[in-house]
Amino acid sequence: MDDSEKTKEERSAVPQLQPLQIHRILAPTDLTELSTSALRYAIRLGLSLGAEMVALHIHEILLDPPEGAMDLHMISKEEVNSWRHDVKRQFDEYLERLATIPDNVVRVLRFSEDPCKEITTVAEEMSADLLVVSTHHHSVLEYLFQVSDAEKIVRHAPCPVLVIHKDN
Repeated sequence: MDDSEKTKEERSAVPQLQPLQIHRILAPTDLTELSTSALRYAIRLGLSLGAEMVALHIHEILLDPPEGAMDLHMISKEEVNSWRHDVKRQFDEYLERLATIPDNVVRVLRFSEDPCKEITTVAEEMSADLLVVSTHHHSVLEYLFQVSDAEKIVRHAPCPVLVIHKDN
């Protein structure tokens, strides 16, 4: 057997790589300029790949009153519903300001005390193929004393994570 036949035989034993199949991209936003860059990138990527795009906003303020608070008339159910409605309105207005949002962008709003955990939960629930998150450059001291949200998400995500810097 000559060298060219060996090479062909060796190549046929190596598994063939298949193209990536990205059907759903999840892009969380906290409605800031930093996350806007990642969301725009995710939308453009979704358009390029023909993938469904999910814009996710996790509102950190816990809007479920503590047990017994309504009984003590500290807060009413109407106030809670009003707060939730205001957060939804802010999210909708934010997305409308971005640009013309394609039809394949799904809007998801969640309320949680732990946004990073909620992002990975939603990614799993929605069977996301890719998470697109934003980050900023940390100084060495910041890095030593805290773990960025993007890093927390990367560690626990059920799918690949694309981290976008603000300038992209």
